[in-house]
Amino acid sequence: MNITYRLRVLLDGGSEKRGTAWFLRKDLVVTALHVVADDTGQWLSGVFPNVQYRLEPKGAAPIDLEPVVGDSRADIALLKPVKPVTGASVLVLAADALAKTGVRWETVGYPEFHPDAFGLGGTLTAIHAGVSQSTVQLNTREGTSIAWEGISGSPVQIGSEVAGVVTRVTYGTNTVWAAPAAALRALLEFSRSSDLIAALSTLLRDVYREPADMAHLSAWIPTDLSSYTTLADAARSLAERAWRSGPHAFATLLARLADDHPDSPRIAELQSRLAVPPGARDGISQASTAPSKARPCAFISRASFASTPGRTRKSWSIASSKETSSAWPRPTAAWSRQPVERSRSP
Repeated sequence: MNITYRLRVLLDGGSEKRGTAWFLRKDLVVTALHVVADDTGQWLSGVFPNVQYRLEPKGAAPIDLEPVVGDSRADIALLKPVKPVTGASVLVLAADALAKTGVRWETVGYPEFHPDAFGLGGTLTAIHAGVSQSTVQLNTREGTSIAWEGISGSPVQIGSEVAGVVTRVTYGTNTVWAAPAAALRALLEFSRSSDLIAALSTLLRDVYREPADMAHLSAWIPTDLSSYTTLADAARSLAERAWRSGPHAFATLLARLADDHPDSPRIAELQSRLAVPPGARDGISQASTAPSKARPCAFISRASFASTPGRTRKSWSIASSKETSSAWPRPTAAWSRQPVERSRSP
């Protein structure tokens, strides 16, 4: 029986991203956000048409998924099966106290260099402050001299329980990074608050007159508001994108709203419902606390990327291991087997 699954994100034109995923509940799947989102933390299905999220159980039919919510700071995401799933193996979240330095950890992921599940593990090296994508620092006995694209989203298991979610690797140091179970637990709690979408949408309609008035807000939650002719549709889209981007993104948008309307009790009420640690105003763009060589380990295949004027990012070519500058990614139909590592930048 599968404990973890290969996750494929299929885009038009043959583009594809891959990672690892697992069931937290029979109706809820966990992976790393960068596997299913773009560089801004927006779900790929909200950026490109006809995106499919698909699990591939060994010896069984594929399982199609749809987005629920993600957390850009912790780099974790929740999805749900489009149809009910039977027989899935559900993993259990560990108590926070279980993760202690020196303990052994194990996981099973789907690296691109291997056709099937691949086990790796080692020792928990350090636990850093906060609930970010690099809170848990792990030493791996398999080393990091090879490219580990595809293991992002793998569960960090200590015994039979999950203490974190693999997010990135620092090559050449035998180091793997993970978001802690506490971050996943917080995101699970936030996922139950979808009523915040309607509350924020109503608030936006009441304090702004037309979609263009919210343009400064869409800089924090990337949304093309110019495509909407009514304020109601634009407000709903912005509110839903903010919620699906997770508690920190939602709190950041509320903070920007509070700057515009500092005396609004309704904004203060929505803020009081979010249990977000200090620094939430920078939750969308906060840089990783991992060393600069730590890179997400999702694999991008069958894709070349066309330039989008005005937006740049850093990319890593595994073949050369040299940092290069390139344009913000937009897939085209051309075929390429070159893995591209992407580091988040503000």
